[in-house]
Amino acid sequence: NRCSYLCLLSPSSPSGYTCACPFGVMVLASDLHTCLDLKNVTRPVIVSDNQMYWFSPHKIGQNNLELWRNNLILHKIGDLDYDPAQDAVVVSDVLDNTI
Repeated sequence: NRCSYLCLLSPSSPSGYTCACPFGVMVLASDLHTCLDLKNVTRPVIVSDNQMYWFSPHKIGQNNLELWRNNLILHKIGDLDYDPAQDAVVVSDVLDNTI
């Protein structure tokens, strides 16, 4: 398999297959085999009581959740917001009364 991501059978292709990439997050390179990440793709953040995860839609058939930061210690997430001016996520911990 020469495709970097997804190989699709294609009777109309001389090789018998075509390569594909996840729509909206990756694009097929000019070699028609390699998927490249798109720049500035929005990745939703998913929050549980004390953890934050990135959702990665380009991981088909794999774990789509990546721990946001291993060193971030939160006890009870109350709210979060995104500050585009500083490209930062602001999180409140209601158990510790911290931001």
